[in-house]
Amino acid sequence: MTQSPSLVSVVLVFYNASVIHLEAAIKSVLAQSYDQWELLLVDDGSNNKSSHLARNYALLFPQHIRYLEHERHLNLGVSASYNLGIEKAAGEYICFLTANQTWLPHKLRHQLSLLQKHPEIGAVFGFLNHSSVDVQLNNQAQRRYWNQRLNLALDQVNQPPDLSILLLLNRRKPFSTSDILLRRQTIELAGKFDLRLNLSYALKMFLLQICLNTPIFVARQSSMNYVQPLVGSRTENLDPEIDTYPDSENLAQRVYWFWLEKLLLADCLNNQALSQLLHHQLFPQKFPWHSRVLAHLQKLLSFWRAKN
Repeated sequence: MTQSPSLVSVVLVFYNASVIHLEAAIKSVLAQSYDQWELLLVDDGSNNKSSHLARNYALLFPQHIRYLEHERHLNLGVSASYNLGIEKAAGEYICFLTANQTWLPHKLRHQLSLLQKHPEIGAVFGFLNHSSVDVQLNNQAQRRYWNQRLNLALDQVNQPPDLSILLLLNRRKPFSTSDILLRRQTIELAGKFDLRLNLSYALKMFLLQICLNTPIFVARQSSMNYVQPLVGSRTENLDPEIDTYPDSENLAQRVYWFWLEKLLLADCLNNQALSQLLHHQLFPQKFPWHSRVLAHLQKLLSFWRAKN
């Protein structure tokens, strides 16, 4: 008896998305060479034509596409919307897509084959070719140290917490949430999205929790395309990962840094390199005045060295 193909749940959260971009994203899922998928279009209370478009696609392809919204079509934020999509997902595997991005036709088939080939991994990440290890440290000696230490294994399995260090240090994101495929157990291990977080911090925390807890296969090639922005539109020049959500930036930032501090104090965190990195990143948040003074002294020292 042959085993039935595994179902992949695709969660696409949107809020007042461009109709052109949203349709391109949906069509890229319809064009997948692997056809055992469901697409959950999670509408976070949009008040433009994107809601109508999503409902129409759900009516056209009822066997594959479902339209979801919060009660009374409320706008509850990105974290609540991701939680809703994951809760309603029926697939053994789960992945995400934003309205500003599209997939190459082989994305699901290729990444699913890697998960099935490597039963020990919890996720497959596509590597963004434009990214590099570009650490956010001002100290040149520390930057050289981390560049030498980090060794991202492409087309191989990366053990935790190596990718966590890369995510914390990298100025430009090496991975996109639209180019990952996860086992359902991996999602359950990461837990729900924190409702206090805006889009950027919600996705950052989610990726970090995945990288801390499970081995990950990093594919050398990305399976994702960016949708070209409309000339003159308000989405022009925006990061494709960032939607039009109203950010509570200060609250989200405080929640994120508090979470990192709890992570640092956790008994289970015994990786010395990661602990040192978290200490370094948390110092400006806990001691802002001291941090500004040190930064000023570093500038003066650099100026003095240049003069001499």
